[in-house]
Amino acid sequence: MKNKIEAKFDIVHNTHLSRVINPSVNKNNTTGVRGVYYHRHMRAYCAEIRFQRKRYHLGYYEHLNDAATARKTAENRLHGEFLDWYYETYPEQRKNHMRQLRKA
Repeated sequence: MKNKIEAKFDIVHNTHLSRVINPSVNKNNTTGVRGVYYHRHMRAYCAEIRFQRKRYHLGYYEHLNDAATARKTAENRLHGEFLDWYYETYPEQRKNHMRQLRKA
């Protein structure tokens, strides 16, 4: 059973569902890629992903495209496995989420 905060923000197993289902780039993101930023001291792009209250460092990359690819691969692996489990456990939610995606 979800508590009030989890229900309000659609949180399951420490995962904010709307951020997994419909990820968007923050307005102050300078690279244009979610989870990728330029590390000034390393002079490289850093890729990371946060999932279920854990931060995963994916590495430093010379090119933005390489960092973006690393981020997307990790996102597909982590979020994909989670969404497979979630929709199997809560099949009625798939329709709601698909409806939300069509509106966005």
